[in-house]
Amino acid sequence: DKKGYSFDGCSPSFLMKNAAIRDGLLTFPGGASYRILVLPEVETMTPELLDKLDELIKAGATVAGNPPVKSPSLVNFPACDSLVSSSAGKIWGTDQIKEDEIIRYYGKGKLIYGRKLGENICLYSADKDSLNLYPTYTTIASYLTSEGLLPDFRSSGSIRYTHRALDDRDIYFISNRKESQVADTCYFRVKTDDAEIWDPLTSEIWPADCFRADDGTTALPVKLEGYQSYFVIFYKRSAHGRNRMQTKRFDDKRMMFTIEGEWNVSFDTTMGGPSNIVFSQLTDWTKRTEVGIKYFSGTAVYTRKFDFPHGIRLNKKSEYFLDLGTLKNLGRVSLNGRDMGVVWTAPWQINVTEVLRERDNELKISVANLWINRLIGDEFQPWDGVTDGKWPDWLIRGTNRPTKRFTFTTHRYYRHNDSLSESGLEGPVTIKISQE
Repeated sequence: DKKGYSFDGCSPSFLMKNAAIRDGLLTFPGGASYRILVLPEVETMTPELLDKLDELIKAGATVAGNPPVKSPSLVNFPACDSLVSSSAGKIWGTDQIKEDEIIRYYGKGKLIYGRKLGENICLYSADKDSLNLYPTYTTIASYLTSEGLLPDFRSSGSIRYTHRALDDRDIYFISNRKESQVADTCYFRVKTDDAEIWDPLTSEIWPADCFRADDGTTALPVKLEGYQSYFVIFYKRSAHGRNRMQTKRFDDKRMMFTIEGEWNVSFDTTMGGPSNIVFSQLTDWTKRTEVGIKYFSGTAVYTRKFDFPHGIRLNKKSEYFLDLGTLKNLGRVSLNGRDMGVVWTAPWQINVTEVLRERDNELKISVANLWINRLIGDEFQPWDGVTDGKWPDWLIRGTNRPTKRFTFTTHRYYRHNDSLSESGLEGPVTIKISQE
């Protein structure tokens, strides 16, 4: 996960071919730049990679990691091991690693090393056979903080980010990792408060209410729905000539009422679903007892009419949203004959202000799921696909299929007892009102 200090992995071959130093930063042709290069805690390194490190550090790179002692290759063995040992001694200044962390200046750059650095390592993965390769995030972050480098991004913890810097702007992408709404203040390591919020789902743009924090970062109070994300664009130059759309600001959406009752649902019969069925309540298709629904893959259409509950009225000054709750995996919404577009990610909401009415609303939601469930359901039938690398006779001759399978694949990717994928409109479907 991206934390306060962002980081990436890099292969030795990519580093040797593409890395360079610019203004003291490790940079790559794509524009990415880094303050520090962290080496894995291993004893081996090729002479070629060590030569590249020598070049980068002399030019101004900061490298954290202990010196290698030999080469992993048999090329020029055993001379390659001696070459690695002598080159490492020249760069690190010693062939003896001391207990405490040491900072050594070399050329325009510096190295951070020591046994304690190697002891503070983290698991590469959760697997029991994984290797301990790198110092912990906390170890490296502590060093960067001690150097006076503030975190690139900071929040209370549930918001994650990524950052790209361009010549005229800094682009941050922030995302709520929780399914519930979060209200937080984000801190960005930029020197301007000339910023905008870009909504990637609706294409809305509005000015960001930023302010300068005491530590020199730029602060932005945000409100994000469950799993919602935004771009935050910080401009390095004047806003003169830029189109500043005055749309909305972060706001709360209050639930007005839930659309309760029965739903008429029609499935694609060519994929084994029923042509029409009534759902007394919204539920995951895989929880249904009907085989044609439980293992259905394709598109089903939900329709119903609804009115506002007694005592609730439309306010022409407010914005209204249709919230679909939980939906797997894609949905196209039509309200009162108007195509409202497609929803494909959380939050599953659509602005329906222009078409919503107090009485006789006609709602249609077309929901498509993944292919997995139908493949699993077909596994209750005998296999009639490719066998021993040969196409089946019924397919070649164009005769009737010998089984009741709906799908055809060249390989059996699933079995009948595999886990099904959550599907359908699960709701609850609600109408929400925006309150600034």
